Amino acid sequence: MKPDRITISDTSSQKARFIRTFFCVISAVYFLSLILTSCADTKPVQGNSNKYLYGEENYKLSPDYTIYHQSDDSSTLYFRIGSKNLLYTRAGTGDPFEASIKIHYELYRPNDRSPLDSGSFVMKDYNHGGVSIALSGSHTISAKPGIYSLHLVMTDLKREESVENIVPVDKSSVMTAQNFLLSHRSDFTEPLFGHYCASGDTLFVTSPRLGLNTSLQQPENLKFLGYKTDIRLPPPPFSSNIPELPSMEDGINVGLHRDSLNNWYVLPESGFYFLTATADEKSGYPLFIAPSSYPKVETFDQLVWPLRYITSKNEFEQISGKSFPKTYIDNFWIECGGTKDRARELIKTYYSRVEQANTFFSTYTEGWRTDRGMIHLIFGNPNKINKTAETETWIYGEERNPASLILTFRRINHPLSDNVFLLTREPILKQYWEQMVTAWRQGRVFND
Repeated sequence: MKPDRITISDTSSQKARFIRTFFCVISAVYFLSLILTSCADTKPVQGNSNKYLYGEENYKLSPDYTIYHQSDDSSTLYFRIGSKNLLYTRAGTGDPFEASIKIHYELYRPNDRSPLDSGSFVMKDYNHGGVSIALSGSHTISAKPGIYSLHLVMTDLKREESVENIVPVDKSSVMTAQNFLLSHRSDFTEPLFGHYCASGDTLFVTSPRLGLNTSLQQPENLKFLGYKTDIRLPPPPFSSNIPELPSMEDGINVGLHRDSLNNWYVLPESGFYFLTATADEKSGYPLFIAPSSYPKVETFDQLVWPLRYITSKNEFEQISGKSFPKTYIDNFWIECGGTKDRARELIKTYYSRVEQANTFFSTYTEGWRTDRGMIHLIFGNPNKINKTAETETWIYGEERNPASLILTFRRINHPLSDNVFLLTREPILKQYWEQMVTAWRQGRVFND
């Protein structure tokens, strides 16, 4: 395995003469009971059966990872995966159904070809009576202060399928985000994944390297800052502008609290927050607090705002300006699809992509508002994604076919998120963007 690149692709050889989008069917969610309630039931959209990195199938494996630096000599890798994504088999009739995953890791210094540390470990699980649960675990990795990349391969040993991930490791100081461990539990046995949670949640905080635990007082500089989250939508792919980035100067200190057992905790409302212990407030732990349904789409606001990518200014103002926009949303999608059944299919596809973008691309704002979220929503999943620690290249079509579309996203170092990737915008992308928006407007997103 090359230490600077991973490649995740589908098994298709389809070309991208015209940008081809794909759909992964998801179960119905609450918004479908709100929109087009008069529609008859219809069969799910038949999408491409191949597997993608950011789609619902996601190689059938969809692991979450987070890194925590508990000391100067070691760090802990936490992982989580849904049991529904694993294959359970049994050796004999009387034996329990068993799943088994292996995680192989390699830790690299920047630009090194040989791993500094590597290893593998296996976790087994047994049938839960058909109930899907989140399986989690941890593994300690030797790591001195510095900056690294952690290359991970999770394998479902029963299915013999793997998925690769690269996780940046920043142990350059005791102030970086990975020095804070946040959890819904005061015993910290289950860490927070993804830097976001629902409003109203209680989050416990610890950081032994900063002296933040039950036996010591809060460090003098430690602040929990709140920020405005009214970030504008990203410019289209062909624009000469770049997405708006939040200013570090706008934070308001909302403070930490202690419970009866002297555990530090936060109880924030919806918005974006930053836990920091530096005097200049430039390094710390970013936290996005979303509505309780997030990353799901369940409110009218969540239905309306993503429409801005495919509506005109006047159309969007008509829809968003209404106190109860259901009728206008219904009519918009029926006009796009031509029939109520087709409109329902388009709705399911569009908002499933919103949810996927929220899951994978959340930063200091909702995932669908980011560059990768915008492309994922309008273009769908690519045929292939090449990843390094600092870039993602999305390929629609065959990699070496001149008719294929290739989009590059580059990681931006920003204190408020480690998940910011900006699209390399080019004027030539205007034709592709307009083709795809038109396809949505004409209800012909899929290759039926």
